[in-house]
Amino acid sequence: ANTATTRLVSGFVEAVRYIPTQPGIAVVVVTVGLIGLLATPAFGFTVVFAGSVYGVGPVALGVMNAALGIGAILAVPLVVRAKGHRGLRSTLLAGLLLQAVAVVAFGLSPNVVTGSIALAALGLGFLMSVSSGNTAVQLIVAQRLRGRVMAVRLMVYMVSTPIGALVQGSLSDHVGPRTTMVVAGVGLLVVGLFFAVGRGARLLARVDDPEDAR
Repeated sequence: ANTATTRLVSGFVEAVRYIPTQPGIAVVVVTVGLIGLLATPAFGFTVVFAGSVYGVGPVALGVMNAALGIGAILAVPLVVRAKGHRGLRSTLLAGLLLQAVAVVAFGLSPNVVTGSIALAALGLGFLMSVSSGNTAVQLIVAQRLRGRVMAVRLMVYMVSTPIGALVQGSLSDHVGPRTTMVVAGVGLLVVGLFFAVGRGARLLARVDDPEDAR
């Protein structure tokens, strides 16, 4: 068991050391962590908005949650197209910006209808950025490290999401759910704009790097 644990730890360490050597993969890992911190907690806020903001029941809450799923389904053809056209960077960026705008719009939505439209846009943007990032990592990563690097990427997301939920939950207790969503959305917008211009755009371009043949 000890040998297996040692192997697991050394494999994990190797993957963590490898990621910064491939800027394209590093960008994906960072963006997925920021999505977990800033955008994904909005999925859990549907309950808060249904109950204490819109004052609606379980049916409307179901509609809001379904809107997230519908948006995600709509992203599938976009992601498939990006894979074929080596346009993963633009799909990732568009997804980031769409999520940012959608989270802000959700925070400002006056009722369950506009809120559901914002959530559909959030689901769409989420799947666009996460799937294109996922594809980019698989295309870039050296074959021998693929499983381990994918595991690190997933772990970053799985750790950042509950942290984001915790921070946004406590912020919501102090300033309210609407303001919390707007702050989170603006935070993600800053991230998106960083990757849209200058050095950030050059970093993001590495998402379309060729496979590491080492």
